[in-house]
Amino acid sequence: MFEIFDIGLWSSMREQNLIPIMELIKSKYEEAGYGKTFFKFCLHQGHCEERHSDDGRRSSFNVLFVKNFRSQMVAPYITGPFDTILVDDNPEKAIENPSHTLITLRSYEGASNDNVPLVHLLISRRSTHVSWLSI
Repeated sequence: MFEIFDIGLWSSMREQNLIPIMELIKSKYEEAGYGKTFFKFCLHQGHCEERHSDDGRRSSFNVLFVKNFRSQMVAPYITGPFDTILVDDNPEKAIENPSHTLITLRSYEGASNDNVPLVHLLISRRSTHVSWLSI
């Protein structure tokens, strides 16, 4: 997968929660014999735009972390929003992005045996320059 695509990861997790998960992904990828992983970038919640619900309250329970390709914070990491795909389980996180740049998957359920393998999804997108994984 890393030979075919430039892969970046953009998570709405806080940085301190994302780092151990990234280390686990890298080690499992290497253990499986796929070699070293190379993420072009790894972005976290601090790179997202906060959106609050319309009820006027600023509660942490009604915050949506939007992943905006046009944001100045992520501009150094992508060549353009039209050759980038966001893979996410929540279409509201991509509301600022150009149409047809989101692939929506159902939320990951660790105990389920029928989760869509992201690898197969990415392999089918050979013409895409940068693919974004979103966790």
